[in-house]
Amino acid sequence: MAVPSVSHRNWCRLQGITQFVIGTTSVHPGELSFADQLRACVDYADGVRHNLRNDDLGGYTHAELRTPYTFENDSTGRDRPHRPEVPEELMDDLVEALNNEYPELPVEDMDFNKQMDLLLDPLAKYYRKLDCYLSVNTSSDEDVEGDKEAANQ
Repeated sequence: MAVPSVSHRNWCRLQGITQFVIGTTSVHPGELSFADQLRACVDYADGVRHNLRNDDLGGYTHAELRTPYTFENDSTGRDRPHRPEVPEELMDDLVEALNNEYPELPVEDMDFNKQMDLLLDPLAKYYRKLDCYLSVNTSSDEDVEGDKEAANQ
């Protein structure tokens, strides 16, 4: 079992995007293990890539979440990275999904946190098109992913 380093910002982003993927507010993604959250996003990455490339999302909204929906994670006070346990098989699946998305990049040579960025960025972009936004406030920054203008890009 690998124990990678994950920035607090990506930790919070993963929770928000997992909320969008599971499509319900009755379960907070923080109730799921990090590995379960990551698995949900890795498994959904191919579908998101397909939808973004076809760009057939004009006017659609998330079927289960009220629109527009903002996942807010105000978790200030943590300066050090998280060190979750991640099964090797899941690490391999993450690299495979990223190689499918970014065949020109040396994904295997990147650290885990950079791989998380590469996984989460297109997912966040996809959900912005469905009027789902992330608002992540950590001790070092405030990051609102997905204002209305960015969704139209």
